[in-house]
Amino acid sequence: MAFEVFSAYGAGARDAATLRASGYLFIPRAMMQAIGGVSTKHVVLMFDKENNQLAIRLPEEQDPEYARREVAHEKSGTVVNVIPLLRTYKLEQPQKKLKLPAKVSDEAPWVLVDMNEAKEIPF
Repeated sequence: MAFEVFSAYGAGARDAATLRASGYLFIPRAMMQAIGGVSTKHVVLMFDKENNQLAIRLPEEQDPEYARREVAHEKSGTVVNVIPLLRTYKLEQPQKKLKLPAKVSDEAPWVLVDMNEAKEIPF
């Protein structure tokens, strides 16, 4: 028999990112692990205006310093400040936490977040 360690506990097990009222986006640990970024210090944010989608990837050598966004690590995932992105693309900063559908891209080592399907998280 081939056993594997079960590690999909808590927020890190969800297929969603969380946009907090503070303007920080939480990305589950499992997604960051899938793109090789569990211990990264920075990410690069990219935005598709036509589809209202956010892509998060690890920095590449040629990326300018200003494109690298510092992250913080929590037990079950990673957080990054997206307030400048929200303001630039005229997206409303939420008053309460929002759950946003997210997945790891099949085409590139990116986390894709759908900004169209926000659902309020009840407390």
